[in-house]
Amino acid sequence: MDPEQWDRLKAAIGDVLYGKLVVRTGHGPFDGGCVIVARALQRAVGGELVVLTGACGHAEHAALFLNDMLIDFDGPLEPPAFIHRFNANESASAFEFRPITSNDLTEACVDAELEESFAALIVASLARLSR
Repeated sequence: MDPEQWDRLKAAIGDVLYGKLVVRTGHGPFDGGCVIVARALQRAVGGELVVLTGACGHAEHAALFLNDMLIDFDGPLEPPAFIHRFNANESASAFEFRPITSNDLTEACVDAELEESFAALIVASLARLSR
């Protein structure tokens, strides 16, 4: 998924995804809902779940790694630019990424039903946008 495709997708469904996430969990895609968003993206387009980490290896944010790009709710970028954007937007200090483990982001929201709903919405929207 390239940035232009993501921009079209987010314009089509971003408000719905964000709204459902906040209503259902009380969190947005950067303050506790990042795992749900990353898992939904993975269900929809494949890729590997990863986390951005800080100096001590502590996970700060979940994302999807696909085709040499990191992707979250703000869209895909090459890893250095993605990490820079995340740090700038979230006042964070991440500097690398690695595969997610079961010990990462344990305080983040998990909702398999919402993930599945988001994945279905992403797949359907990508199909419509590709026509």
